Amino acid sequence: YEALGYDEVLRHDGVDAVYLSLPNSLHEAWAMKALAAGKHVICEKPLGLSADSVERMIAFADQRGLLLYENIMYLHHPQHRMIREMVERGDIGNLRAFRSSFGFTLTRPGDFRLNGGPGSGTFHDQARYPLSAALYHVRGDLREFSGYALFQRGVNVSLHACGMSTSGESFWCSIGFEQPYECWYELVGERGMIRLERAYTTPADLSATIRITSGAETREVMVPPADHFQLMIEHVAGLIERQQGFDREHAETRRLARAADLLWSGCRQIEAGTDKCVR
Repeated sequence: YEALGYDEVLRHDGVDAVYLSLPNSLHEAWAMKALAAGKHVICEKPLGLSADSVERMIAFADQRGLLLYENIMYLHHPQHRMIREMVERGDIGNLRAFRSSFGFTLTRPGDFRLNGGPGSGTFHDQARYPLSAALYHVRGDLREFSGYALFQRGVNVSLHACGMSTSGESFWCSIGFEQPYECWYELVGERGMIRLERAYTTPADLSATIRITSGAETREVMVPPADHFQLMIEHVAGLIERQQGFDREHAETRRLARAADLLWSGCRQIEAGTDKCVR
Protein backbone atom coordinates (compact mmCIF):
# COMPACT_ATOMS: atom_id res chain seq x y z
CA TYR A 1 0.00 0.00 0.00
CA GLU A 2 3.03 2.32 0.09
CA ALA A 3 2.31 3.69 -3.41
CA LEU A 4 -1.29 4.58 -2.56
CA GLY A 5 -2.46 8.01 -1.46
CA TYR A 6 -4.40 8.43 1.79
CA ASP A 7 -7.81 8.49 0.10
CA GLU A 8 -6.93 5.43 -1.97
CA VAL A 9 -5.97 3.53 1.19
CA LEU A 10 -9.34 4.40 2.74
CA ARG A 11 -11.16 3.10 -0.35
CA HIS A 12 -9.18 -0.15 -0.46
CA ASP A 13 -11.23 -3.26 0.42
CA GLY A 14 -8.13 -5.01 1.79
CA VAL A 15 -7.64 -2.43 4.56
CA ASP A 16 -9.48 -3.10 7.82
CA ALA A 17 -7.72 -0.54 10.03
CA VAL A 18 -5.45 2.46 9.61
CA TYR A 19 -2.73 3.91 11.81
CA LEU A 20 -3.00 7.69 11.83
CA SER A 21 0.26 9.48 12.66
CA LEU A 22 -0.29 12.85 10.95
CA PRO A 23 0.35 16.17 12.76
CA ASN A 24 -2.03 16.71 15.68
CA SER A 25 -4.21 19.32 13.95
CA LEU A 26 -5.16 16.77 11.26
CA HIS A 27 -6.22 13.94 13.57
CA GLU A 28 -9.93 14.68 13.76
CA ALA A 29 -10.45 15.29 10.05
CA TRP A 30 -8.64 12.14 8.94
CA ALA A 31 -10.02 9.96 11.72
CA MET A 32 -13.53 10.94 10.64
CA LYS A 33 -12.67 10.18 6.99
CA ALA A 34 -11.33 6.77 7.94
CA LEU A 35 -14.34 5.95 10.09
CA ALA A 36 -16.69 7.09 7.33
CA ALA A 37 -14.87 4.66 5.04
CA GLY A 38 -15.56 1.83 7.49
CA LYS A 39 -12.02 1.51 8.84
CA HIS A 40 -11.00 1.01 12.44
CA VAL A 41 -8.54 3.70 13.53
CA ILE A 42 -5.41 3.73 15.67
CA CYS A 43 -4.58 7.40 16.15
CA GLU A 44 -1.49 8.91 17.69
CA LYS A 45 -2.02 10.98 20.79
CA PRO A 46 -3.63 13.35 21.24
CA LEU A 47 -6.65 11.86 19.51
CA GLY A 48 -8.23 15.33 19.48
CA LEU A 49 -7.27 18.83 20.56
CA SER A 50 -10.14 18.99 23.05
CA ALA A 51 -12.57 16.73 24.87
CA ASP A 52 -15.33 17.96 22.54
CA SER A 53 -13.29 16.86 19.52
CA VAL A 54 -12.71 13.44 21.06
CA GLU A 55 -16.41 13.10 21.85
CA ARG A 56 -17.38 13.86 18.25
CA MET A 57 -15.01 11.21 16.93
CA ILE A 58 -16.01 8.54 19.43
CA ALA A 59 -19.73 9.19 18.90
CA PHE A 60 -19.21 8.65 15.16
CA ALA A 61 -17.13 5.52 15.74
CA ASP A 62 -19.86 4.14 17.99
CA GLN A 63 -22.49 4.82 15.32
CA ARG A 64 -20.40 2.90 12.80
CA GLY A 65 -19.55 0.04 15.17
CA LEU A 66 -15.82 0.76 14.80
CA LEU A 67 -12.87 1.01 17.15
CA LEU A 68 -11.19 4.40 17.57
CA TYR A 69 -8.04 3.76 19.57
CA GLU A 70 -5.83 6.52 20.96
CA ASN A 71 -2.30 5.16 20.80
CA ILE A 72 -1.09 5.35 24.39
CA MET A 73 1.17 2.46 23.43
CA TYR A 74 3.67 2.69 26.32
CA LEU A 75 1.05 1.35 28.76
CA HIS A 76 1.23 -2.02 27.00
CA HIS A 77 4.72 -2.58 28.40
CA PRO A 78 4.39 -5.16 31.23
CA GLN A 79 6.32 -2.94 33.66
CA HIS A 80 3.22 -0.80 34.27
CA ARG A 81 1.01 -3.78 35.05
CA MET A 82 3.69 -5.06 37.44
CA ILE A 83 3.73 -1.72 39.26
CA ARG A 84 -0.05 -1.67 39.54
CA GLU A 85 0.03 -5.16 41.02
CA MET A 86 2.62 -3.99 43.59
CA VAL A 87 0.35 -1.15 44.63
CA GLU A 88 -2.73 -3.38 44.79
CA ARG A 89 -0.75 -5.86 46.89
CA GLY A 90 0.03 -3.11 49.39
CA ASP A 91 3.80 -2.99 48.86
CA ILE A 92 3.90 0.77 49.53
CA GLY A 93 0.69 1.12 51.53
CA ASN A 94 -2.25 3.21 50.36
CA LEU A 95 -1.40 5.31 47.32
CA ARG A 96 -1.10 9.01 48.13
CA ALA A 97 0.62 10.67 45.16
CA PHE A 98 1.68 10.36 41.53
CA ARG A 99 4.64 12.41 40.26
CA SER A 100 6.22 12.55 36.82
CA SER A 101 8.65 14.51 34.67
CA PHE A 102 9.02 14.09 30.92
CA GLY A 103 11.23 16.47 28.98
CA PHE A 104 13.79 16.74 26.22
CA THR A 105 15.41 19.32 23.96
CA LEU A 106 13.48 20.01 20.76
CA THR A 107 15.14 22.33 18.26
CA ARG A 108 14.39 20.61 14.93
CA PRO A 109 13.62 23.26 12.26
CA GLY A 110 10.19 22.86 10.69
CA ASP A 111 8.84 20.55 13.40
CA PHE A 112 5.06 21.09 13.60
CA ARG A 113 5.30 21.00 17.38
CA LEU A 114 7.15 24.33 17.27
CA ASN A 115 5.14 26.18 14.62
CA GLY A 116 2.66 27.82 17.01
CA GLY A 117 -0.33 26.49 15.09
CA PRO A 118 -3.20 24.29 16.31
CA GLY A 119 -1.91 21.14 17.97
CA SER A 120 1.61 22.47 18.48
CA GLY A 121 3.43 22.83 21.79
CA THR A 122 4.37 20.60 24.67
CA PHE A 123 0.86 20.23 26.09
CA HIS A 124 -0.51 18.46 23.02
CA ASP A 125 2.71 16.50 22.49
CA GLN A 126 3.46 15.30 26.03
CA ALA A 127 0.63 15.81 28.53
CA ARG A 128 -1.12 12.56 27.62
CA TYR A 129 1.83 10.60 29.06
CA PRO A 130 1.72 11.61 32.75
CA LEU A 131 -2.06 11.96 32.66
CA SER A 132 -2.62 8.45 31.28
CA ALA A 133 -0.07 6.95 33.66
CA ALA A 134 -1.76 8.62 36.62
CA LEU A 135 -5.22 7.47 35.52
CA TYR A 136 -3.84 3.95 35.12
CA HIS A 137 -2.73 3.87 38.76
CA VAL A 138 -4.91 6.18 40.88
CA ARG A 139 -8.36 5.14 42.03
CA GLY A 140 -10.26 8.29 41.06
CA ASP A 141 -10.50 10.76 38.20
CA LEU A 142 -8.16 13.75 38.01
CA ARG A 143 -9.45 17.25 38.75
CA GLU A 144 -8.68 20.63 40.34
CA PHE A 145 -5.48 21.36 38.43
CA SER A 146 -3.34 24.44 38.82
CA GLY A 147 -0.01 25.39 37.33
CA TYR A 148 1.82 27.24 34.59
CA ALA A 149 2.02 26.74 30.85
CA LEU A 150 5.05 28.68 29.61
CA PHE A 151 5.31 30.06 26.06
CA GLN A 152 8.23 31.21 23.91
CA ARG A 153 7.22 33.34 20.91
CA GLY A 154 3.72 31.93 20.91
CA VAL A 155 4.70 28.28 21.38
CA ASN A 156 3.95 26.35 24.56
CA VAL A 157 7.41 25.01 25.52
CA SER A 158 6.78 23.70 29.03
CA LEU A 159 4.04 22.99 31.53
CA HIS A 160 4.26 22.43 35.28
CA ALA A 161 1.12 21.52 37.18
CA CYS A 162 -0.42 19.78 40.15
CA GLY A 163 -3.87 18.41 40.84
CA MET A 164 -5.97 16.02 42.88
CA SER A 165 -7.93 12.90 42.14
CA THR A 166 -11.49 12.32 43.28
CA SER A 167 -10.06 9.65 45.62
CA GLY A 168 -7.65 12.06 47.33
CA GLU A 169 -4.39 11.19 45.55
CA SER A 170 -2.25 14.14 44.54
CA PHE A 171 -0.84 14.60 41.03
CA TRP A 172 2.25 16.51 39.88
CA CYS A 173 3.85 16.71 36.46
CA SER A 174 6.47 18.65 34.56
CA ILE A 175 6.81 18.43 30.77
CA GLY A 176 8.81 20.47 28.29
CA PHE A 177 10.92 20.92 25.19
CA GLU A 178 13.80 22.95 26.72
CA GLN A 179 15.66 20.60 29.02
CA PRO A 180 17.88 17.50 29.03
CA TYR A 181 16.05 14.21 28.56
CA GLU A 182 14.22 12.73 31.54
CA CYS A 183 11.27 10.40 31.55
CA TRP A 184 10.14 8.99 34.90
CA TYR A 185 7.20 8.58 37.21
CA GLU A 186 6.86 7.81 40.90
CA LEU A 187 4.06 6.42 43.00
CA VAL A 188 4.16 7.49 46.63
CA GLY A 189 2.36 5.47 49.26
CA GLU A 190 1.99 5.65 53.01
CA ARG A 191 4.89 3.27 53.57
CA GLY A 192 7.06 3.53 50.49
CA MET A 193 7.64 4.67 46.94
CA ILE A 194 7.96 3.10 43.47
CA ARG A 195 10.02 4.79 40.75
CA LEU A 196 10.28 3.93 37.06
CA GLU A 197 12.83 5.47 34.67
CA ARG A 198 12.34 5.56 30.88
CA ALA A 199 8.68 5.16 31.76
CA TYR A 200 7.17 6.36 28.48
CA THR A 201 9.95 5.67 25.98
CA THR A 202 11.25 2.24 26.93
CA PRO A 203 13.31 0.78 24.04
CA ALA A 204 12.21 -2.67 22.90
CA ASP A 205 15.63 -4.15 23.72
CA LEU A 206 15.99 -2.60 27.18
CA SER A 207 15.53 -4.49 30.45
CA ALA A 208 13.56 -2.07 32.60
CA THR A 209 14.14 -1.52 36.32
CA ILE A 210 11.43 -0.84 38.89
CA ARG A 211 12.83 0.63 42.11
CA ILE A 212 10.85 0.15 45.35
CA THR A 213 11.85 2.07 48.47
CA SER A 214 10.44 1.47 51.94
CA GLY A 215 12.16 3.24 54.81
CA ALA A 216 15.92 2.67 54.48
CA GLU A 217 15.44 -0.39 52.28
CA THR A 218 15.55 -0.23 48.48
CA ARG A 219 15.08 -3.15 46.12
CA GLU A 220 14.94 -3.43 42.37
CA VAL A 221 12.78 -5.57 40.13
CA MET A 222 14.02 -6.24 36.60
CA VAL A 223 11.53 -6.40 33.75
CA PRO A 224 12.54 -8.31 30.59
CA PRO A 225 12.65 -6.37 27.31
CA ALA A 226 9.29 -5.88 25.61
CA ASP A 227 8.15 -4.08 22.48
CA HIS A 228 5.21 -1.98 23.63
CA PHE A 229 4.33 -0.97 20.05
CA GLN A 230 4.02 -4.59 18.95
CA LEU A 231 2.01 -5.40 22.07
CA MET A 232 -0.33 -2.49 21.30
CA ILE A 233 -0.88 -3.76 17.76
CA GLU A 234 -1.65 -7.25 19.06
CA HIS A 235 -4.09 -5.80 21.61
CA VAL A 236 -5.95 -3.74 19.01
CA ALA A 237 -6.01 -6.61 16.52
CA GLY A 238 -7.54 -8.82 19.21
CA LEU A 239 -10.26 -6.28 19.96
CA ILE A 240 -11.13 -5.98 16.28
CA GLU A 241 -11.10 -9.76 15.74
CA ARG A 242 -13.40 -10.32 18.73
CA GLN A 243 -15.53 -7.26 17.91
CA GLN A 244 -15.68 -6.41 21.61
CA GLY A 245 -14.03 -4.10 24.10
CA PHE A 246 -14.69 -0.98 22.04
CA ASP A 247 -16.92 0.59 24.73
CA ARG A 248 -14.27 0.10 27.41
CA GLU A 249 -11.52 1.60 25.25
CA HIS A 250 -13.70 4.53 24.21
CA ALA A 251 -14.62 5.25 27.84
CA GLU A 252 -10.94 5.40 28.82
CA THR A 253 -10.23 7.71 25.90
CA ARG A 254 -13.01 10.07 26.99
CA ARG A 255 -11.69 10.01 30.56
CA LEU A 256 -8.20 10.99 29.41
CA ALA A 257 -9.51 13.78 27.17
CA ARG A 258 -11.53 15.26 30.04
CA ALA A 259 -8.48 15.22 32.30
CA ALA A 260 -6.40 16.93 29.59
CA ASP A 261 -8.98 19.70 29.20
CA LEU A 262 -9.04 20.27 32.96
CA LEU A 263 -5.24 20.36 33.13
CA TRP A 264 -4.99 22.94 30.36
CA SER A 265 -7.75 25.16 31.74
CA GLY A 266 -6.19 25.02 35.22
CA CYS A 267 -2.83 26.40 34.06
CA ARG A 268 -1.96 30.07 33.87
CA GLN A 269 -0.55 30.59 30.40
CA ILE A 270 2.25 33.13 30.32
CA GLU A 271 5.10 34.23 28.08
CA ALA A 272 8.31 32.89 29.63
CA GLY A 273 10.38 35.51 31.44
CA THR A 274 7.45 37.93 31.73
CA ASP A 275 4.16 38.33 33.55
CA LYS A 276 2.32 38.62 30.26
CA CYS A 277 -0.66 36.28 30.05
CA VAL A 278 -1.02 34.51 26.72
CA ARG A 279 -4.62 33.56 27.42
